[in-house]
Amino acid sequence: MLDEDEETDGTEPTGDSKRMEPAAAVCEAETSGGGIKAALPAPFDYSGLDVQTVEVLHLAEREIRKARQVYICRVSAAVAAAHEAVVANCDDSKHGNRGEHAFINWCASVGLKKDAAYRLLQVNALLTGATPEEQATLEAASPSLLYAAARPSAPAELVQGVKAGDITTHKQYQELLAEIRNRDAKISELIEAGEASGRRAEAAEKRAREAEAQCAAMLDKQDEHIAHIHDLESRPVEVAVQEPDPAEVERMAEEKARAMTAELRGQLKTAEGNIQRMKSIRDSLQSQLENRRQAAFRQAAVLTAENVLPMAQDLAGNIKALYNTFLLAAHGLHGEDYRRCAAPLAQALEEALGGLRANTAQYTATRYEEDEDFE
Repeated sequence: MLDEDEETDGTEPTGDSKRMEPAAAVCEAETSGGGIKAALPAPFDYSGLDVQTVEVLHLAEREIRKARQVYICRVSAAVAAAHEAVVANCDDSKHGNRGEHAFINWCASVGLKKDAAYRLLQVNALLTGATPEEQATLEAASPSLLYAAARPSAPAELVQGVKAGDITTHKQYQELLAEIRNRDAKISELIEAGEASGRRAEAAEKRAREAEAQCAAMLDKQDEHIAHIHDLESRPVEVAVQEPDPAEVERMAEEKARAMTAELRGQLKTAEGNIQRMKSIRDSLQSQLENRRQAAFRQAAVLTAENVLPMAQDLAGNIKALYNTFLLAAHGLHGEDYRRCAAPLAQALEEALGGLRANTAQYTATRYEEDEDFE
């Protein structure tokens, strides 16, 4: 199908061309009342015609294109004027002539469908909101490009590109729109991954704080154990045994206390190390997420392999660090306890691997789909 992108191609096929579409193929057919249809006519077969006839037909096509560009701008201005007048002045509710309802009825009376009328209003808003230089550029654009740029959902950067003349064809607009959508999807994935990592890091930090509190509680109980030993020493012996040497009892008590203290301090040190590692991983992930978010929003084009590869390598390193942290935390678990604790990590890794494989298969078959401009 001939796209309006070919309007500025500057080349003309000869009489030997097999299939070409007329100018009407780049715009919707107009009804006798001024309405716009989405259906396109069948392409015209130029085969068998002499060169002079083909040139005459192409000249007619160019004139039709120019006429339709003027038509879109003039009709959009007329529809906007009618909309402003009807909505502002019609308030007779008895006859159903209130505001937008009256405007829709008027459009139907002149053969304009509701959707087509509001699209023309969008085109007029685009034109009236532009500078004189931008208006001249927009008036020279193809109808399909005008309708696309006038949509409320059109990205601001693409609208500005059309106004500035950097985007001149509907095909170019659609390609850039696909790139922006792909970029935004990747940014959303990065944000979600970063938020999930942050939640996991916070949960790990909470568990580390709980372990630290348990260690502190065990250290507090140390004094109770020592007091209990002294209490046992002070009790009278009820059986006929040789009373131990008080110095030996004191030495054993101090030895036991030192051993317990060393053990508890070792556990506390390990917990503190885990806390620091979790904080470091969390801070690193948050910093990387912020840097990548800012970098992604600064670039208008889709992320390239050169951009994504270092990011993927960093994420792989973070995943390995989290995995090593889990191994350190779960080194004392066995059997069902270990399987139960490892299950969430294994599930997350399997889901990520499955997603990567699916995306790899999908991206090998990527294609562009043209949006319908008119109904």
